[in-house]
Amino acid sequence: MNIFNTARTQRLIAKRYEEQGYVVTLDPPSSEFPFSLGSYRPDILAKKGDEKIIVDVKMAGTRGDAEAYLRLDQEIQRHPGWRFLFVSVTEEELQEQISSITGSPNLKRIQEQLAKIDKLAEKEELAGMLLPQLWTVYLSALRLLALYDGLPTEQYSDLSFLNQAYSTGLLSFDEYESARRLMKIRNRAVYSLDSPETPTDWELLREMVDTVLERISDYPVPTGAS
Repeated sequence: MNIFNTARTQRLIAKRYEEQGYVVTLDPPSSEFPFSLGSYRPDILAKKGDEKIIVDVKMAGTRGDAEAYLRLDQEIQRHPGWRFLFVSVTEEELQEQISSITGSPNLKRIQEQLAKIDKLAEKEELAGMLLPQLWTVYLSALRLLALYDGLPTEQYSDLSFLNQAYSTGLLSFDEYESARRLMKIRNRAVYSLDSPETPTDWELLREMVDTVLERISDYPVPTGAS
């Protein structure tokens, strides 16, 4: 299972537990457990009241060490309130998750808006003025990438979303710092008569948009999606 599928399967199952009222931790550290799991590292820890569930997530058909899982289950059951669950995710479930994003008009709208901005930016005197619009495209693309990665995106301000994107590894430190700086420039461009942006800022933001779109393209498109 590749890294994209690994992240999506874990977050798909995590979301299901969250919808049931559990507090969910992905890749929980050993300090979360009052007993040793040896070398085993769980994918998910779900807590609700006195109930604590250790979840191992795999793609359906993935082979595992059945005896090791049995020993692990027996050890966990020795501790009141703790349970161990092995959850499999089918390819169809993953494809359905992708289809709900890829099949939406979001990506198409992003691409159409970017094409319009690029056309206007052919006139150098307009490029700087278009930075706020390009910023909107960047954030839209980044939110779409977050959806692909199974991350929540609703009700976040731009800054809060950037913070979340960095803390979850969606953005590297350098990407995060660049995005924060460009966000400040975008805000000044919108709310001030000053023009703080430079051609270099425009070029950097345009490259950042391309980087996000390239990462989106790494995700498989389900059969029948356009």
